[in-house]
Amino acid sequence: MGRGLLIGLACMACGGCYASTEPATDVGQSSATLHAHGTANNGEAQSAFELWPTGSPSRPVSTGQGFRWPAGASGPFSARVEGLYPSTNYSFRICGRDLDGGPFVCAQTRTFTTKAATQDELWGGFFGSPSFNGYVRAKADPDGQNASGHLSASDFNGFVTCLRVTGNRAAVGGVGQNSAMIMTVVDNGPTGTDTVQRSVAPVAIAPNCAAASFANQVPVATDSEGFVVIDAP
Repeated sequence: MGRGLLIGLACMACGGCYASTEPATDVGQSSATLHAHGTANNGEAQSAFELWPTGSPSRPVSTGQGFRWPAGASGPFSARVEGLYPSTNYSFRICGRDLDGGPFVCAQTRTFTTKAATQDELWGGFFGSPSFNGYVRAKADPDGQNASGHLSASDFNGFVTCLRVTGNRAAVGGVGQNSAMIMTVVDNGPTGTDTVQRSVAPVAIAPNCAAASFANQVPVATDSEGFVVIDAP
């Protein structure tokens, strides 16, 4: 066994090397906190959570963070993951390896189910296509009121002022310091290719999401995070 392995071994007696995936907590309609417990031996190690819709292990959801551990580290740790689908069963596990290389080894898999939707949401990160990149974190009441969040792209950065969700489609608008942007998204699910389009105006006037057009949608890059659109009843 490698000298620094911290995470990825479930109940394995190997001279101070142990890790386990622990139950998720704080599960909401689009988020959860993942937990694990591990011990390093006499070398540095790295670890990360893997998360995917149960039954689709080839479509992992990034937790957006990893961990690096010094020799002798031991104890619990956690990661908050967001941008999940409501009323959906997810599987997750902790994996790790020696910092100086070698394959990742994974602990046991646990599951949780997100809660039913009570508000509209739009989550996503995108780059490469259509020639801009950025991210969006937006939420609103089911009728579109009280929209809030952050919207960013290569040529824009601002606060969300409107969000309109219909099924798997969402229009989100934001206002920055000197400009405004409206972005349209089609979420084609965990195994589909999402599409996006955006328009930036040089004047900081709040856009009208209800009037947004979904014409000329462009697929996001295949290695982008993609989008999650939540349409609450």
